[in-house]
Amino acid sequence: MPIAYTSVFNDTGHPAISIPTGLSPDGLPCAVQLAARHHREDVLLGAAQALEAALGTLRPPAFTTST
Repeated sequence: MPIAYTSVFNDTGHPAISIPTGLSPDGLPCAVQLAARHHREDVLLGAAQALEAALGTLRPPAFTTST
């Protein structure tokens, strides 16, 4: 289930965010999920911003069509 890893944070009220990290060798999207203590969105967003800055701008691959 897609919500299997997020439900614990929904139930406890902890702030959480998912950051795309790239693609697997098979071309599937990969991500990391970060969570913080209650009322510490500032720490969570700071960590997310640092991770995004370290990874650079991630862009989806261009889709090609066969004709």
